[in-house]
Amino acid sequence: MVVVTTTAAVVLALKAAHDVAKGARDCNDPDRMRTAMHDVSRRLSDAISAVLSLQARITALEKQADGIAIQQVWRFASTDEKSGYVRVRSQGGAFVYLDKHLAHAPDAAPEYCANCFETGTRAQLQPMGVGGYAKCPACGAAPCTGR
Repeated sequence: MVVVTTTAAVVLALKAAHDVAKGARDCNDPDRMRTAMHDVSRRLSDAISAVLSLQARITALEKQADGIAIQQVWRFASTDEKSGYVRVRSQGGAFVYLDKHLAHAPDAAPEYCANCFETGTRAQLQPMGVGGYAKCPACGAAPCTGR
């Protein structure tokens, strides 16, 4: 929502600056011209400020997304670490891995890609919102998990 609001503010500031400049174009009064140029400068400064704010927000969101992606996929350090998970058949019929401590409540437990898990990578399946399918961020598989 912040991005949309900031983008709208940039567009409005640029449009206002354009309108002021267009109105001043036909002016012969130097004082009115100076005032109009000051107004254009202020509006362009507002637009630049909004763009910089938007760029900072986008950078922050990209860093946040990178951090989430790193948390969702990683290689196991040892086979002991893998032993903390159990392979189960999901509601949709696909095999997934769950944390043993959360296996008693499979609906609440994150599901991990069986294909990646068996090759030593733990990748959390991301629900696609269509027909109970989920997508693996590591290998791209899309098993039917029923969620």
